[in-house]
Amino acid sequence: MCRLSPQCTDNRRRIVAEAGPVQAVGIEVWFGSSEGLAEEGVVRVALPQDGTIFCTWAMSLSEEFLIERIGVCSPEKLHELDVAMELAGA
Repeated sequence: MCRLSPQCTDNRRRIVAEAGPVQAVGIEVWFGSSEGLAEEGVVRVALPQDGTIFCTWAMSLSEEFLIERIGVCSPEKLHELDVAMELAGA
């Protein structure tokens, strides 16, 4: 077992350097108590990639299905969502 010796650190750097660039596949926008929700949740937005088609779906609800307001998004949270959707090309 390696205990953070200089040799061990150098090997880790080489492995990471040879792994190549990391490409993000999506963005997560977290929601929870700061929005007035009882439980934490997340909205995941997939980012476009060449040669890849993501299976996605969206749902729109009319006012008749919205029974009770359970939270409110701050302007900062709405901006997070707007940026995620813009990066996704939506």
